[in-house]
Amino acid sequence: MDRCEIISSCAMRPLADFIPEIVARVPKLFDEVAAHYVREAAIEFAQRAKVLRQIITVDLQAGVSDVLLEPDCGMHVVSIHKLCADCECAQHYELIPGRPCGIACDGASVWFVPPTTLSISPSPRVDREGAFWALVSVAPDRDACELPEILYQRYSDRLVVGALSKIHLMKGEAWYDAPLADRMEKKFNAGVTVAALDRLTGHGMGPFPMKPRTGRIV
Repeated sequence: MDRCEIISSCAMRPLADFIPEIVARVPKLFDEVAAHYVREAAIEFAQRAKVLRQIITVDLQAGVSDVLLEPDCGMHVVSIHKLCADCECAQHYELIPGRPCGIACDGASVWFVPPTTLSISPSPRVDREGAFWALVSVAPDRDACELPEILYQRYSDRLVVGALSKIHLMKGEAWYDAPLADRMEKKFNAGVTVAALDRLTGHGMGPFPMKPRTGRIV
């Protein structure tokens, strides 16, 4: 069974919390640069491993056939996985690009238009709040100043090596080291693979609300 972290609240960590481990390895690096590369690593990690998900309530408006999915917590949609008849996705409909998905909503069908749009046919006749729900994978926005708590608690080490794999490729800087960057990138890629497998097999994950914890899990 495909298991993952369902973000039910915006438990977040500032980018500053990820920086000390990086500047300890690259002492002369500016904090702003470290934060940038941590953010980029977090986005890539979430996009590839798909360990962050949200269930989005879909409201229908009369005469409007296209619905743009907009997640919370400063995230953007990476992919749409399924439509659900309830807010916990206990009952769901598989959603495949190019194929209509029948839903229990006035006989309508839904088409998935990548990357983040649902097309309703026929167009809704009346407004309807909470018509159905969509389970989506999400990743932090490009301008995020904070990241989901779970990325710090469980994947901070992966994000650090991901950031360092780019930092050590900054030509002209004292810390430029292409072989080290290559080793860091391999560690990061391995971390992405492990996280994705954990999500698919259910090991060490689980669809529960995120809660702050003391101490890090790596």
